[in-house]
Amino acid sequence: MFEDKSWTKGFKLVFFRTAISRVGGKRFISTLNGKTVKVRGLIVKHQTFGYEIIVSEKSMILSAK
Repeated sequence: MFEDKSWTKGFKLVFFRTAISRVGGKRFISTLNGKTVKVRGLIVKHQTFGYEIIVSEKSMILSAK
């Protein structure tokens, strides 16, 4: 989550189970918590969950500081 809002209203990154290993695994994803993350990807507005970027490859995460 990039905003302090509910899941249906806040802007977020989404990691589907099928892509977790390609992104770097659960441990890597957990290290992103609390960091400023620069991501390359398409912003979509999901009908239920609102605005999100779906991360499917580790190369989509450009930096995390």
